[in-house]
Amino acid sequence: MPSKYKAGDVIFSDGGETLLYSWLDAEEAIKSIEDFFDEVIERSDIKDIQLEYWKFVPKRNDLDGYPGLYYPCENGTRGAFKATRVFLK
Repeated sequence: MPSKYKAGDVIFSDGGETLLYSWLDAEEAIKSIEDFFDEVIERSDIKDIQLEYWKFVPKRNDLDGYPGLYYPCENGTRGAFKATRVFLK
């Protein structure tokens, strides 16, 4: 994973699902999401937190200009990085 990310950085957020770089505990994840959205998040606002491995897969020649997508993967996959996936209610 490119070194442009540091622990707690938001990589992706859409539809109540937020992907944070590195494995974080619940309090660290809440703080990162609060900093990103600039609003207060309560523990009760979180449905689930999962610690997973993810990988960025670049797209070439995409007409909409998207650089690529993030996919969950297995430990040991080339390019895999640790991420915390947070589901908000």
